[in-house]
Amino acid sequence: MQSAQTFERVRSASRVAPQQIARSKLLILLAAVISFVLSVCLWFTGHENQAIFVGLWVPSILSFGSLMVAGNGGASRE
Repeated sequence: MQSAQTFERVRSASRVAPQQIARSKLLILLAAVISFVLSVCLWFTGHENQAIFVGLWVPSILSFGSLMVAGNGGASRE
């Protein structure tokens, strides 16, 4: 009985509020959009190498965000 109570406490403590998940998704998306806009601005101002470098951040940021959202224990699918 004690292990069931402990398991339930750990399970409830590991859940993330839906508002926190939505805020996290928004911040990750915002970071990716800012990176994309910065990359485009760099490209059209003649800094092609820097633009390519910054443009590569976009998929990295989005991948990191998807891993973080998926790693929250599936709270967004409840």
